[in-house]
Amino acid sequence: MTQNASVSDRRRSLRTWLRRPGQLVLVRGLRGASTLPCKVINTSKGGALIQVEGAAADVPDDFYLTITGQSDRRFICSVVRRGKRLLGVR
Repeated sequence: MTQNASVSDRRRSLRTWLRRPGQLVLVRGLRGASTLPCKVINTSKGGALIQVEGAAADVPDDFYLTITGQSDRRFICSVVRRGKRLLGVR
């Protein structure tokens, strides 16, 4: 691969733009779980880009994700990249 390759050329799978609301389900051990509203910007076979309402730094490294319209599915996510309000997860 050349250094001038575009980002889309380096991606392993295509992104599907959702821009749908969702929720992060944060498991707190024996203390139960809490939820945090979010917006799922896009998804791919290997991950997703998520925008949170608060600081992304406050979100734990691992959590479950539910997406509006797919409430019967819960995705296990691990953070691989953090911005101010954006999380890249796999």
